Amino acid sequence: MRSDIDALMQERELDAIMVIGPAQHNPPMYYLTGGGHLTRAVLIKKNGDKPVLFHTSMERDEAAATGLPVMNMDQYRFNDLLKQVDGDVLKASVKRFQHMFSDAGLEEGRVAVYGKIDAGESYALLSALQEAMPGLSFMGETGDSEFTTEVYDTSVWPVLFGIAVVVFAPAFEETFFRGFLFAGLRQSPIGTAGAVALTAAMWTLLHIQYEASGMSIIFFLGIVLGIVRYKTGSLWTVILIHALWNLFAVLGAAAAQ
Repeated sequence: MRSDIDALMQERELDAIMVIGPAQHNPPMYYLTGGGHLTRAVLIKKNGDKPVLFHTSMERDEAAATGLPVMNMDQYRFNDLLKQVDGDVLKASVKRFQHMFSDAGLEEGRVAVYGKIDAGESYALLSALQEAMPGLSFMGETGDSEFTTEVYDTSVWPVLFGIAVVVFAPAFEETFFRGFLFAGLRQSPIGTAGAVALTAAMWTLLHIQYEASGMSIIFFLGIVLGIVRYKTGSLWTVILIHALWNLFAVLGAAAAQ
């Protein structure tokens, strides 16, 4: 249960946790938001309090659907923050995070960081944020952390995650990319070959949280799915292939636990 998180945080002497990135393919964010459909968010949870979800204006409805206390990141007016720091994007980002921590009621303590974000961006941001907020101590863990593993083990998370990844994600993604989008693009000047390549590229961008090697594999799979869609004319076939691919990935991750 998510109520067990506070006990785990207490055990590890954590005052808060912060999760950054989308909900998809980001287990901590997916879990804490109850499977929220978010592409860009920050979640801050103090020990003993409900998580506060910071979202963009475009995703206010998706954020509200999580049932969590929510705040709009756009209220901090990033362009105004940029002007205050002479256009320095990193400094403006730090100022925005300072506002978020302040609004979450967190000025000091140990904060564990999770989620999906570019490694270089993460290092630069957390280093600068640590300097700007010396009362906070940021820490992270490599791979599948013991903390997140214990959280999942005390919940129905593994089952829900498996269903979402193996059933709902393939059905939704293939219906849109190799169904609706593919059919429309085939009738355009780019033709079938262009439709296969473009849908694969757009599908790959949906997984931008992965490193370059992972995205190249996803792009190749997208090409294969597009060709299968064209050759068979069946949407169900590509949904099945996608589901099996995800199933093997989930089983592999489970075996590595």
